[in-house]
Amino acid sequence: MVYLALYSIWRIGSDFLREGTDFIPGIPLHQAQFIGVIVLIICAVLLIVRKTHWVNEEELAAKENTGSAVSS
Repeated sequence: MVYLALYSIWRIGSDFLREGTDFIPGIPLHQAQFIGVIVLIICAVLLIVRKTHWVNEEELAAKENTGSAVSS
């Protein structure tokens, strides 16, 4: 996942040095840059979701009760 994100960043940056036609008129991005931006967004979201620990209210309440019992 990290490789895809870094490759997307490299691809977006390296394509700024090349001349060519815009992929979508009005948006100054080539096709490779456009795909790189999409892949980068997907990778960022997946990395954030994968590293985020979701806690529901019951787990939070159990941790608070355990923490208060230990500190007493």
